[in-house]
Amino acid sequence: MHHHDLVLSSLAPGPILVVAPHPDDECLGAAGFISMAVAAGHEVHVLFFTSGDGFVQDAQRYYLSLTVTPEEYLHLGYERQKEAVNALTSLGVESSQIHFLGFPDGGLDALYRSHWFDPFESPTTTLNAVPYLDAAGGALTYRGHDLWLIVHQIMDQVQPRIVVLPHPIDGHPDHWATHSFARLALLSAEAKGRSWALQATVLSYLVHWPAWPMPLGLRTHLEQRPPNGLNQPSRIWRKTVLNQAAIESKQRTMTIYTSQMELIKPYMLAFVRSTEAFEVDPTRTIKGAEGKDPRLPLQGWNAEDTIAYAMPQGDFMTRMAKGVNIIDRLEWSCSEGYGYLRLRWQEHRDRPNLRAVVRMHWPGGEAPDTWCFDLETGELLGEAIGDLRSRVAQQTLAVSWPLSLWQDRSRLMLGVEVLEGSRVVGRSGYLAYHWVQTPLPEGMNEDEALKHRMDIGGHGGDQRPGGPGATAGRRTIL
Repeated sequence: MHHHDLVLSSLAPGPILVVAPHPDDECLGAAGFISMAVAAGHEVHVLFFTSGDGFVQDAQRYYLSLTVTPEEYLHLGYERQKEAVNALTSLGVESSQIHFLGFPDGGLDALYRSHWFDPFESPTTTLNAVPYLDAAGGALTYRGHDLWLIVHQIMDQVQPRIVVLPHPIDGHPDHWATHSFARLALLSAEAKGRSWALQATVLSYLVHWPAWPMPLGLRTHLEQRPPNGLNQPSRIWRKTVLNQAAIESKQRTMTIYTSQMELIKPYMLAFVRSTEAFEVDPTRTIKGAEGKDPRLPLQGWNAEDTIAYAMPQGDFMTRMAKGVNIIDRLEWSCSEGYGYLRLRWQEHRDRPNLRAVVRMHWPGGEAPDTWCFDLETGELLGEAIGDLRSRVAQQTLAVSWPLSLWQDRSRLMLGVEVLEGSRVVGRSGYLAYHWVQTPLPEGMNEDEALKHRMDIGGHGGDQRPGGPGATAGRRTIL
């Protein structure tokens, strides 16, 4: 793990956009950073995806009742908006630079996964469109496409030099989904060639992780460090060393969120430390391995030829609190016009019926594509896709496909989830990728490459199209 200081004075001038799923998350993850950025003269905008109108336990405490009406949940959302404005203006943020979208608290992951064009109904407010009078996008329908579009429009207006957003594998569904939507919106600007987007620095903050941060309570002499499960050498973390004024400002903003402090005060104060930690989240470029033998796409390659993403496994406390991510390692690569995926997971004999779901979200806002694989047979379930091949061997799923399936779209958000029934038991996080293709070897066309490729798993067996161990591709939309 690389962990270096993030010095605000060294950053290029320009607006900063902080993105939060709920009111208070921006302060938990980045109040010290916001305070010091404002003091250094940066223009800081804060964008809230929801107004916190789906926190059931908070609503029950707020109204002193186990039965809370939809109207009361909506009122709680307005109260949390007021707390956010008061907290952020105390840090020096202009009220005109605080933006509320009003999308459903507790439903952002559903919008990203399965409600891209189909309206979603909030289980607490029972609404399927934004009800808040001051919402930045107006009365938008609760659809993933609508959320992506308004975030993209706001980013294009602000043109941030730095984007601060939740961590892609934060344990809370609203948090990782907020990251995914915001990162997709930024990727959309990249795909259009917006210079501000191509130059933007993306930093992610963590809020929800088992047994973290520890110890609970106010301990300003301690540093905020990434949890053990997220400290792999491949990760790049930056820390902002807070001055005394920033520490005091962060502690003060916590007290302004009275609706939350009365419920989870020790937890919130545990984020007031002498530093704030952020993981750098660039668009990962997957370059075609020019000249590699397409028959052996993943064997003997150099590290720069493959994007490998090691999954956090957690320490003893994490395993006791919540279990571990069943995904062990995820690799993406491309060669001579083909894309390759290799997914390795931990063996669990008591979980025989596992499926891997690969989701692709496109920067143009099109409906996402989904591939679903049976992890026992390697078969891709659903409607056939012509040249996609898959197989499973030794706890590893290997997939290859012609990049022509993506219709020359080189930028996209990719993520993998492992499901046991309808329950997610492993998730990679959805990350931004840019695929750079290289031409086929001289004299070889795609048909010839298709005939000659495929030891995709490196485990032997006949990998010719239609041969044993190779499965013709099918498409499914979950």
